[in-house]
Amino acid sequence: MKSVETKRYWTIEEYKEFEDIFSAFGEMMLFAMAHFPATTKSIIIRNFIARSLVMLRGVFQLWDIEDYHDCWILYRCMLDRLFHLNELSVNEKFAAFDDWSFVQQYKMRHKIRSDSDFNRRLRSEFWIDTPEEKIRIEELNRNKPQWKSPSAEDVASRMKMKPLYDYGYNYASSLVHPRANEGSRDFVILTKLGDESEFADERTILNNSCLIAQCILREGMNASGLIWQDFVTDMLNDFLVFLETGAKDYKTSFARITSEGPEIISMLCVESEETAKP
Repeated sequence: MKSVETKRYWTIEEYKEFEDIFSAFGEMMLFAMAHFPATTKSIIIRNFIARSLVMLRGVFQLWDIEDYHDCWILYRCMLDRLFHLNELSVNEKFAAFDDWSFVQQYKMRHKIRSDSDFNRRLRSEFWIDTPEEKIRIEELNRNKPQWKSPSAEDVASRMKMKPLYDYGYNYASSLVHPRANEGSRDFVILTKLGDESEFADERTILNNSCLIAQCILREGMNASGLIWQDFVTDMLNDFLVFLETGAKDYKTSFARITSEGPEIISMLCVESEETAKP
């Protein structure tokens, strides 16, 4: 691969080490959130964080098979969820989003059930509406959910992260659709006919995916309304410092947290007056 400035990118092994510890930390945050009563808002936040952790894992697995193109597509999906989570948090639209999601998923199930070419093949209970779901869809058909998917560009601007849209979301979105030269690198990788060093160093996708996963975790934790201990915030900052400078203080911080054992989970955060409301 072409040489890159070491001040900007770190080794593959360092990024993989980061991902291992970051994912473990993220899972600890999920367990901490699960200590409190589940609400529509908390469930959506937890699910967004969990989805981002799995997508980050997916980026690294795709990297291992040299599928850099699809790494970028997963990165685009992560950005989409970051922008959605910010929109939900800023405008407190969690309930509306939950209702809208239910309606969209119901419509898809109904469309398949109504198709005579396919419905005879449906055997799973997944396709059968429960009495509660029937009541809910009737209510939502009368009172349409007040949710509209946000403009990624508008949310990025509001977050003061416009470059994430211009050079991240927008670029990665272009890779979702076919391009005439999109398989050039894949051809070289598969056939060994050509020089792979002529292509760009793709470590930027590892760096950026780690960054966005960290942003989603931070956004979700802030939106949760829980009061997080200072050492949790310090840990998040240590993750960010690694991506900026390569410093590995996050390893020491994480070892210090985990040395407390499983009981540390219940000590990570406390319920605020907001989350304690019925």
